Amino acid sequence: MTEAAIRVEGGDLLLSVTARPGARADRIRGVKGGLLQVDVAAAAEDGKATERLLAFLAAELGVARRDVELVSGEFARFKRVRVRGLSEVPEGLLAHQIQNR
Repeated sequence: MTEAAIRVEGGDLLLSVTARPGARADRIRGVKGGLLQVDVAAAAEDGKATERLLAFLAAELGVARRDVELVSGEFARFKRVRVRGLSEVPEGLLAHQIQNR
């Protein structure tokens, strides 16, 4: 059984993310294999891509950067991210889902 890419736990939103650093622009590519696929326009060095990912997700979700916390995967492509105080999935986030794959 595959874990959901986006789920609510308590009063927080938990995201299972695969980040692709070094992209031309920050963007959510969709959901595939139980993971939210995100392109990040930062190099995968010294945590730059991870920080950019968290800032991008905060902006996309309309929350402050301080409310987006990395739970695991600091130097890995697969990351778990907690968004504090967001207890439902924003409508627009699921519009990015990969279709017909």
